[in-house]
Amino acid sequence: MVTTLANEQGGRIQNSYLPMEVEHAQAIARGEEVFRRIKMGERWYLTAFRPIFYNDKVVGAVFVGVYEKDMVGIKEMFNHKVYYESGYPFLVDATGEMIIHPTMEGQSIGQVPAFKQVLEGREDMGKIKYPWDGKMKIHYYGYIPKIEAYVVATVPEKDVSIIRDLFSKKTYYDTGYPFLVDATGILLVHPTYEGRSIAEVPAFREVIARGDTVGTVKHMWEGAYKVQQYRYIPQLDSYVIISVPEKEILASVSHLRNSIIVFVLLSIILVLVINYFVTKSIYNGIARTISYTREIAEGNLNACIDMDQEDEIGTLTKAIEAMVSKLREVVRSISMGSDEIAAASQQVSAGSLQISKGANEQAVSAEEVSSAMEEMASNIIQNTMNALQTQQLSEKVRSMISSLTIAGKKSWDSINEINNRITIINDIAFQTN
Repeated sequence: MVTTLANEQGGRIQNSYLPMEVEHAQAIARGEEVFRRIKMGERWYLTAFRPIFYNDKVVGAVFVGVYEKDMVGIKEMFNHKVYYESGYPFLVDATGEMIIHPTMEGQSIGQVPAFKQVLEGREDMGKIKYPWDGKMKIHYYGYIPKIEAYVVATVPEKDVSIIRDLFSKKTYYDTGYPFLVDATGILLVHPTYEGRSIAEVPAFREVIARGDTVGTVKHMWEGAYKVQQYRYIPQLDSYVIISVPEKEILASVSHLRNSIIVFVLLSIILVLVINYFVTKSIYNGIARTISYTREIAEGNLNACIDMDQEDEIGTLTKAIEAMVSKLREVVRSISMGSDEIAAASQQVSAGSLQISKGANEQAVSAEEVSSAMEEMASNIIQNTMNALQTQQLSEKVRSMISSLTIAGKKSWDSINEINNRITIINDIAFQTN
């Protein structure tokens, strides 16, 4: 191996070997990429090897190593993580040496019974509980094969117990439940998988990829579709997730739909019943009012109605009663006026008798005048006939005069003609002489 890493003397680390019996050397020879934490000199490095091929054969490898003591970014990320009130994460290698820890970095917990059990079991993820510094703590761990180390989140049991007790009392629909998972995917509180990692579960990866603080995802889990509502809690750097089988939500929606249908039907029935009684009340009021007005129309102004309704029908009835009361006063006034008119009529009747007597006397005088008028009419008719006869005679005379006038004119013309001829004869005679 030839590297750019500096040794303790300040020179480059070179001419070192990877024995073929070492597992990661065999993996490189097989053409596999290798990610390991290895010791080079006196230092530990996080390393990556990528094989170099020539004619389909491995002839070497490109190596990249990061001195784990220089993992400032990773340390800062770990140091900023706080679970609940005093929980924190740390990184420990497969031998039990603390790689990143707030107070025990470089120390070994390989002989701690609980962690020794983890190392011997070689489980990918899980949780252990044991006393530490006088407190019972819960450790959630996940193994990272590429660096042969464990990421561990340690939390005082009392902090977890409070949330666990709170979550255990919560049930959504029939079998839905809440759980708590940190931003790395470790289940901090869960009914059955507490301590496990869901970092590779598609639904969790989708949540992380979205980057939002509130949302909903749906995914297949244990043979059933589940709907999960999540909310990010910055103080815990974790997500509170509520998981509910989709079929239970649909069943609830169906139940709600049925409840709404029943409610609507009951509401319709109630409205019909209320409408019936209201209509009946209105109808009875209108019927009584119609009967009352009909009696008034027939002339019974003494009719009355007992209506104590405070609605529009009652208001209408009161208005009609007020109108009838006014009508009674008008009729009473008319009746009094009629009596006065009757008395005056009697006086007029007496005067009429006197006038009738005088009219009879006038009638007799009129008959006498009528007889005289008839005689005058007879004389006028006779005079008219005489005048007509005179007119006829006048017409005859006028006709005769016209005839005489015409004959006279003709005679005059003849005389003139004779005179002219005599004149001509005289002229001839004079010339002859």
